[in-house]
Amino acid sequence: MKKLRAFGLIEVLIVALIVGVIVGISGKSLLAIYGDYQSSRQKYLLEISLLNTIAQIQRILQKAIFESIFLQGDTLEFLEKSNQWVRIGEYSLPCFSSLVAKATMSNTSNTLKLEVLSLNQQFQAHLNTLCTLYSQSFELLFLYPNIHPRDYYTPKFRAKILSQDAYQIHTQIPEFLMNNSLKIFFPKVYLLNPRMAHKKIVLKDNQLFLMSDKAYLLDDFIQSIKLERMEFGLKLTLCKKPKDLLCKSHIILEEGF
Repeated sequence: MKKLRAFGLIEVLIVALIVGVIVGISGKSLLAIYGDYQSSRQKYLLEISLLNTIAQIQRILQKAIFESIFLQGDTLEFLEKSNQWVRIGEYSLPCFSSLVAKATMSNTSNTLKLEVLSLNQQFQAHLNTLCTLYSQSFELLFLYPNIHPRDYYTPKFRAKILSQDAYQIHTQIPEFLMNNSLKIFFPKVYLLNPRMAHKKIVLKDNQLFLMSDKAYLLDDFIQSIKLERMEFGLKLTLCKKPKDLLCKSHIILEEGF
């Protein structure tokens, strides 16, 4: 009958050493995998945060006048247009059309009459009844070719509205037309609330704020903001750096007629 042979001390130590090496290697691998997972997860969360902030800015700029948007240093400035929408039957219609069909200037009374391009003539009378916009105090912003966006923040391209309805607008003659011998102006105008139209998105101390009636925090740990005018719109790039620098770009606004 065979006798069972027990493991010797040296054999046990060798086995323990081998097991220890395997466990050590496995532990380092697991730590590396966990580290990669944490790094990937953090990067993913940063990407989501940046894309969410860009989406917020995109929503904010939906009411902005495209031609007025510009970036100066770490401050993005824009003018917000005003309008009112009313429900007529199955349709939701704007009270104000920004397209000018005809303009008549009166130098004797220093006034300008603009006939707006009607979106739907059969509803114009209803707009005059339903729109409270026409009784409010607004300025009219005139767009002009080859003008830097910063110029629209001056009084030169604005005029006080004397009266308006769904058919026409009476304003004072804006400054840029008074000295213009050709009497040319861009056939597009916007309503501005003079007290609330000018707004800013400001990067300060790595925090991004919307400056409106008060400051609204949009995001933090923002390293830089960049705005590029492309052929078809505006491209916004935000970079974030709680640890490693991460940048995301997106077309936030497309140029329209």
